[in-house]
Amino acid sequence: MASKALALGVRDLSPTVTRRSKVSLVSGQSIYMGSSMLDGLRPEASQVSFSAGSLAGLNVVGLLSSLNHYPYGCTEQLTSVALSLVYLNEVAVAAGLASDDALRGRVNKALIGILSNQASNGAFGVWRPNDDGRSLWLDAYVTDFLTRACEADYDVPDLAYTQALDNLANSLPYASDFDDGGEDVAYALYVLTRAGRASIGDIRYFIDTKLGNFATPFAKTQLGAAAALYGEQRGARTAFAAAISALATQSGKSVLYRSDYGSHLRDVAGVLALATDFGKVGVDLDALRSRVAEAASSRARLSTQDKVWMLLAADALLKGDKISGLTLDGNPLTTPASALVEGTTLMNAVLQVSNTGKDPVELATTVTGPALVPVVSRRAGASP
Repeated sequence: MASKALALGVRDLSPTVTRRSKVSLVSGQSIYMGSSMLDGLRPEASQVSFSAGSLAGLNVVGLLSSLNHYPYGCTEQLTSVALSLVYLNEVAVAAGLASDDALRGRVNKALIGILSNQASNGAFGVWRPNDDGRSLWLDAYVTDFLTRACEADYDVPDLAYTQALDNLANSLPYASDFDDGGEDVAYALYVLTRAGRASIGDIRYFIDTKLGNFATPFAKTQLGAAAALYGEQRGARTAFAAAISALATQSGKSVLYRSDYGSHLRDVAGVLALATDFGKVGVDLDALRSRVAEAASSRARLSTQDKVWMLLAADALLKGDKISGLTLDGNPLTTPASALVEGTTLMNAVLQVSNTGKDPVELATTVTGPALVPVVSRRAGASP
């Protein structure tokens, strides 16, 4: 009698508790990480991460780890995981998440899965080609990833990439007019501009005549980034200023669903990522970084969009980050100064992070893990 072996996935259903703290580590000061950080949590299923400098408050290592182990695989989710690893490979390797070759293999595997959902006209379905979840915004997001993967020397098939760009170019003239929307139009224009295929006239038109009609700060930012790519600094500054104003208006509003997979946190992180990338667009980056950390601390759960744009913002900030004098157990830490430590390690050892340099260094730690006893929801008025 023939037999068949089946693998059943088993997942811990205990809610994850997250604790964040942030300090300014002055010259000669140290912090110690040990078992007390895991009080009330199951050590074997917990992790402690820390990030310093520009990464402090963004929990980069923790975000990378959660995306790298993300269990689902629709087109948006596969793209978010792969996009983060394209840019933060160095951080992931430094944190011990995987080797460089393994991470590149993860991106290539995701690329295969994403392209398997591409239809013959270049558009992308959510779970398969031609499914009902197709949208111009999703097409733009995936094509953005393909463009960035090409720039990072990943092997993206020419035909698939060209068809994806053609699909965006062909779809824009048929996009519906809008008085409060346009997220897909803005993203498609940005991606086509990055690939050198957008019309500067279209970008000027939308900034000069319809900027106020775009519904989200992220969409306004993408228009500004498109203008910056073509050297239109006036238009770029106008669009970024509108995005910053819109963030203040959007803050505090509760929206259950958005067709662009977005949230206030995703928008703030996206504005920070693109503003940092394009430099002289009149944006206070320190204020934006604080906004991202504040928005993240108010969210019990983060979506893949929240995570990937926080990571892209972190990558952009890293380019200007120079950290010296920070050590872990006496060993120098260089940029990117981040690490991920398993809970079982901290049950048997105490790790020391010290600032031996002259200047203060911001350091943030994040502890995540399942609680030993049930946690009462904050919405019920109790603290975790």
